[in-house]
Amino acid sequence: LPLPGAIPDMTATTDLYLDLKRLYETKAEADVARVASHVKGILQELKRDQGEVSLEYIRLFCRNSNHVRVLKYISLEEEYKCFSQSRSSYLQSLLYSENTAENAFVYMLFHTADKFHARHGHFPGYFDQGMQEDIGRLKGIINATLSESGLSPVPICEEYIHEFCRCGAGEIHTVAAVVGGVLAEEAIKLLTRQFVPLQGTLVYNAIRSTTEKIQDHQFWP
Repeated sequence: LPLPGAIPDMTATTDLYLDLKRLYETKAEADVARVASHVKGILQELKRDQGEVSLEYIRLFCRNSNHVRVLKYISLEEEYKCFSQSRSSYLQSLLYSENTAENAFVYMLFHTADKFHARHGHFPGYFDQGMQEDIGRLKGIINATLSESGLSPVPICEEYIHEFCRCGAGEIHTVAAVVGGVLAEEAIKLLTRQFVPLQGTLVYNAIRSTTEKIQDHQFWP
């Protein structure tokens, strides 16, 4: 990466500090010139105006290049495809890890609930009279999903399945407040381009008051 030009914290004499500062500034300007040359070449290839990216902007970019992050996301459609068709061991590792198993199971429940809705026309537990039947159906879809994904069977957490069905696709105001707050924070990051946004799917476990970030792109083989 281009040298920012700023000297890191250190202890030095005045003369040594000034000499080092000049070296940093000289190298930083040389890096700016190299980056500017690359930018000029790219603009020529694209047949764009050479003045479209100013030297001051390039200098600003080089000064802050250490803080630049490139984040790649997959679409919701791709996430569902990854979850259903991937043979990656990533999800299985989450389900079998003591620290991530519960939240990974919650993530899986949401995916299987969508499959449940597509098959039965309603979410698990939506109708009180069919609660027990929906619990059995949901367990069946979970096992089928694991088999389709090439994953080994995992111990099914009865507590989460019952709570998921008991909720009946309801929106609990306390959970909505927490998730809404996180969503607002992430939206501000994207709009202002300040700080690094979350990459992946954030699972909020309101039963345990914990979160887990699922790296969706790791579902790909």
